[in-house]
Amino acid sequence: MDPEDPAGGARKLVLESLKQLRVSYLDMVLIHYPKAIKCDEKDTKNKEHRKLTYLELEKMKAEGKIRSVGVSNYEVYHMEEIKSFSKMVPCTNQVEFHPHLTREELRQYCRKEGIFLQVRVSLLNGLIHPISSIIENISLRRANGCTQLNGVAEQA
Repeated sequence: MDPEDPAGGARKLVLESLKQLRVSYLDMVLIHYPKAIKCDEKDTKNKEHRKLTYLELEKMKAEGKIRSVGVSNYEVYHMEEIKSFSKMVPCTNQVEFHPHLTREELRQYCRKEGIFLQVRVSLLNGLIHPISSIIENISLRRANGCTQLNGVAEQA
């Protein structure tokens, strides 16, 4: 999000992507984070920036330049905020999700609203964690690789 012109910044990025990819539309545009990089988390402008950006992408969808709009790192209150000004529900919400961060409330909300919960960092980016040895022991007993323990995917 461009803190000076969130809607214009979103439009500019989409148009640049269309030009660089030499296509007439994008399958999906994902708003990466619910605030601009240059804004503090508590900045009161964040809410208005989210709204302006989302509404601009909604317009671009109506123009046929985007097929779907998704979000990333949005919490339930961010999604409720979208519902207050738009009839277009995000197609996906990409969030960190793993055995140490199961996001139950968000998971249930997305399921209820028909929003696909896309998992990122599902195996903690390979970070060592106390539960890692438990996962490794289970995978050895079952003769599977750690990545085949698909509990995270089943939870999402």
